[in-house]
Amino acid sequence: MKLVKFEEVLDFDSVLNQCVDLLELEKVICIPTDTCYGLSCVFDSGKAKEQIANFKRTSKDKPLTMIVSSVQMLYKYCEVSSLAAQLIEEYWPGPLTLILPSKFSDECIGVRLPDHSFLQSLVAKLNKPIVSTSANFTGQKEAYSVEELNQQFKGNLQDLDFILDNGILDFNRPSTVLKIVGEKLELIREGDAWSSISQRF
Repeated sequence: MKLVKFEEVLDFDSVLNQCVDLLELEKVICIPTDTCYGLSCVFDSGKAKEQIANFKRTSKDKPLTMIVSSVQMLYKYCEVSSLAAQLIEEYWPGPLTLILPSKFSDECIGVRLPDHSFLQSLVAKLNKPIVSTSANFTGQKEAYSVEELNQQFKGNLQDLDFILDNGILDFNRPSTVLKIVGEKLELIREGDAWSSISQRF
């Protein structure tokens, strides 16, 4: 496991390239997001997704959120209704996850465009989506620092291939999760942005 402190990074592109290289090798990385520390891998790696599930002690069938770097990337993978497009225009990038019909199966996919420059740059450089989930045991509190990660996992972080330590993150609630099928909206999880969305939609 390699740990890099963001405050000590002199070459941003070098760290970005390290993360891209690891993701292309189907490795799991732990990186800061606009909500909390998250675990990520390429979206189409079953092996890496299974590693994330084992790390979180959760079901391997539990869906993970897809992270895109742009709305254009989203349109490659999901069907986007006019309601979804309105929400995207108003609340992306930001803490809003939309569950949308996949273009490649009968299933739906949770997708988000984070308000986080490193994540956006990472996915753009990789040129395909990643998946992300909070770096914690299922049912436990989200981690806002690497110290909290160590406490929760009792220092047992060797199953991770890479950790980018950006210190203590600002406390932000998890993203609001909405399922959109056609023009119907269903609240799956209330989080940041929901008070505004509920008044407008």
